[in-house]
Amino acid sequence: MPRSRGNAVSAVSSVEPSTSTAGWTQKVITLEPKQRGIFIWTHTLRGALPEMRDVRGAGMLNLFVQSSTCALSINENCDPDVRSDMQNALDAMFPGSDTDRTSAVGVSIDLPVRAGALALGTWQGLYLLASGAGPVTVVATLYTCSDQSTQKHVTLKAPARGAHEVQDTLDEALESIKKINNSRGPLLINVTAKHTSASLAIMGAAMGNESCHNLEPMMNALVPEKWNYPGHAVTFRHTDEGDDDMPAHVKSSLLGVSKTIPVDLETGELMLRETQGVFLCEHRNGGGFGGTGGSRSATVTVLDKKVCIGQTVVEVVTTGSGKRVDVTETLQKTLEKFLKEKDAKASTGLLHVFARNSAVSLSVGEKNKGITEGVTVDTCSLTATLNRLVCDCDTTNLPALVGNSVSIPFRDGALLVSETQSLFVAEHAAVGGRRSIVVTATGDVTL
Repeated sequence: MPRSRGNAVSAVSSVEPSTSTAGWTQKVITLEPKQRGIFIWTHTLRGALPEMRDVRGAGMLNLFVQSSTCALSINENCDPDVRSDMQNALDAMFPGSDTDRTSAVGVSIDLPVRAGALALGTWQGLYLLASGAGPVTVVATLYTCSDQSTQKHVTLKAPARGAHEVQDTLDEALESIKKINNSRGPLLINVTAKHTSASLAIMGAAMGNESCHNLEPMMNALVPEKWNYPGHAVTFRHTDEGDDDMPAHVKSSLLGVSKTIPVDLETGELMLRETQGVFLCEHRNGGGFGGTGGSRSATVTVLDKKVCIGQTVVEVVTTGSGKRVDVTETLQKTLEKFLKEKDAKASTGLLHVFARNSAVSLSVGEKNKGITEGVTVDTCSLTATLNRLVCDCDTTNLPALVGNSVSIPFRDGALLVSETQSLFVAEHAAVGGRRSIVVTATGDVTL
């Protein structure tokens, strides 16, 4: 049974004046965690971003932490033992490496907004995973529209523990939104699950989806249920709801509850390859608090093409075996090209990057100052660590765990990554090749 929500430990020390134009607001928020740990800051965000409270329609909020050692996640907002247990679990998985923890959990998250608040589930809260005492800067980029017709509540089937394809449900939601907004074609679609013990993944969907059933065993190897009992690397305290509960919370933060997918401007269809699918990952035997099972709730939000600055496919050459390529400069040049084609003088928005291949992952990690842009880096420590932890499992869908979609804020033509951050494309197949990365820029521009 959830206990009390408790107080957030992180506080706002400063908030930059916002940049607001035509439905877009961007603000830099500085948080001050007092120590290393995991802290809830949902209400802190609400106070620091009053523009969100003024939303009467719907929209999407991106939060991007400018750090290579701090991360963002969504998880339970009640029992504080969940946060301490998660901290201990991540430390056990990535001992002495906050950079690997950050790349695994993520620094960027897209969330639905509706009627003046984040459209989260009852028990969901916004987490900051801090590597030490502050300050930590977070860029908040908010897009809103005057009505709620670009957003839809959906029910995702979860008949049992494991991965379940939800492509048909998303396609139906997208078609429904397109019919209501027949004059505006879709550009990006975000789906956010409103739960803390389930997650979403984009991964291989070939051979009758057989390969996706291997994901839960891999997650079980990362977060074993034996951690509920003394004598192991971690001893969980949040155990009232069963052996599968606390591991499910950790899995949810590792895989994430929010995924954003580009939509082809010409066809209006999701830009997934034939071998890719979107899956709900149910991590509990009974499904959620109380073991109701059967389904999970989610919110689908569409950004339409009226906010499009540009969309293109970039080819990245990889060499395989978990090696990665720094593509930050490539993305910066792509953004500059988009703005030049529009003859834009100023801009505020988001650059969304999507790996259109189930063997490729995307992550924001620590910049390697000794590596030239576009040159393959040695095998990244995150991939090596994950492969070691799940060595006895089928790792076909390991890229889904690392991630394959990320949004990066920009202002006045510059990506707002910190000096310590880079975006990497990693190849997980034995042999690499030319991999397609979909780059979509959304925002407001001054012409």
